[in-house]
Amino acid sequence: MDTSELDEAKYLSLTTFTRDGAPKPAPLWFVGSGGRYQMTTDADAWKVKRIRNTPDVWLEVCDIRGEVAQAATRFEARAELTDDAGSARIDDAVMARYGLAGKAIMAIQWVGRKVRRQPPRTPQGIELTVTGAV
Repeated sequence: MDTSELDEAKYLSLTTFTRDGAPKPAPLWFVGSGGRYQMTTDADAWKVKRIRNTPDVWLEVCDIRGEVAQAATRFEARAELTDDAGSARIDDAVMARYGLAGKAIMAIQWVGRKVRRQPPRTPQGIELTVTGAV
């Protein structure tokens, strides 16, 4: 299966599903290629809870706002949550790929958490394996 469309993308839309089957797309940064991709999110994010319930997800190329092009292929994938060491490794790789932009966004999020008196971010790694294309 040709996943070069995903390999060449800057952003991917990860669609998870609620218990009643409603799709919930979210744009994410990622690393990986050849049908195997890794992403991180906050450990307390809803997408993490949804993956625990339903690990079958969709991947599509999107822009920074999460807008998916009409011609984009929808790929089916299986998501697996990683342990703490895997999450830290993936988080480091994603930050290295997105460089200064990644550091700037993380700094803004850090300030936001401080202002709202939330605990520090705990990354949760997600490993995705493409299983088909729709």
